[in-house]
Amino acid sequence: MKLLMTAIVILAIASPIAAQQHQTFHTKAGDLNAYCMSNDPGDIKFCTGYITGWMDQIQIPHSMPNGDVVHNYFADGVTPEQTSRIFIKYIADHPECENKAAYVCLVGASLAAKILLIEPFTKP
Repeated sequence: MKLLMTAIVILAIASPIAAQQHQTFHTKAGDLNAYCMSNDPGDIKFCTGYITGWMDQIQIPHSMPNGDVVHNYFADGVTPEQTSRIFIKYIADHPECENKAAYVCLVGASLAAKILLIEPFTKP
């Protein structure tokens, strides 16, 4: 439960920051799902590229309001293609997510599948 609350706080912090930095359209989860399910090679590349970028970005340590710093990371061997399949299944099971920003639902899908892990960050 603490892990889920940490993830929610990370999203709450990251969303307004992203909105301030980029006053642009965010890809909706339903749209990303359509790209990921498409048979068109260009759509598949968009899906894989989006997820690859998200996976790179989410692994940056994040400061929490209480001063703690957490590190998000993926379980060994997780690929963007695997994450795409997990995302497709998650959207099928959670249609309420279709109109949310895709990155929000990617976090939900990855946490539910236990491929995104969160731990306190310690400097090497």
